[in-house]
Amino acid sequence: MRNRLLLAISFLLSIAGGALLRGDAQGPAAVDPALLGNLAWRSIGPANTGGRIDDFAVARVPGRPDAIYVATASGGVFKSTNQGTSWTPVFDRVDAMMSIGDIAVAPSNPDVVWVG
Repeated sequence: MRNRLLLAISFLLSIAGGALLRGDAQGPAAVDPALLGNLAWRSIGPANTGGRIDDFAVARVPGRPDAIYVATASGGVFKSTNQGTSWTPVFDRVDAMMSIGDIAVAPSNPDVVWVG
């Protein structure tokens, strides 16, 4: 009796499993081209090694809470005053600078940025 019960349960599970694995017989639904029409293509990675950011420093200054400084591996320092929406170079393409490993904002004066 027990063997018949196990056999019946196994049979029912195999039928149910086969139905689940079969999936949708019609195939995947087509994507409406109108949904993709307004999307702009952009590269999201992998990034080349020339765009590496080594360090960033956030200036927590009353009146300027959105100031961010970024140091790049190729020797540039960039500043954003709008939480990273846009960036302006503080200095870049410095011939004597090989790379930057760290950046910090002076706690006593937010206009002083240490780079090394």
